Amino acid sequence: MSGLVFYQGPSLLTGDPIVGIVTFDSKNPKTGPMAQAWILRADVDPSTAVKSGDDRAICGDCQHRSPEGHIGRSCYVIWWLGPAKVYKAYRQHAYTVSNDSELIGAMMLGSHVRLGAYGDPAAIPYSRWLDVIRCASGHVGYTQQWRTCDPMFART
Repeated sequence: MSGLVFYQGPSLLTGDPIVGIVTFDSKNPKTGPMAQAWILRADVDPSTAVKSGDDRAICGDCQHRSPEGHIGRSCYVIWWLGPAKVYKAYRQHAYTVSNDSELIGAMMLGSHVRLGAYGDPAAIPYSRWLDVIRCASGHVGYTQQWRTCDPMFART
């Protein structure tokens, strides 16, 4: 399995539809063979979301996004590459979709996972992240929403 959809629902940042996906086939030389968790708009491809400002649902008020679209954006993520590829696969139903905590845990067993390869983890309910990380060997992540998000993120 190349990926797992662990969340489909409203963004905690804006209420817009988003999706949380973990992919297992990372070729990222900076993180190594770590599973990658992506937070994407469920209804808008990443390029359109960035250019229209609809990426606020997944990025919140991050200082590295631009409310005017891609002009002046300082985010290091190249949205038209990895995020676009993951979004396309999602729209083609290439990933297993599960709300089953046990299945998600089993899929993550022994993996290290990066929360937020694209998007801010605070957009997804903390309880869904627990399903992802509870059986993982380790995880890394950061939220720009640390002042306003669920305080449980600070404990993880």
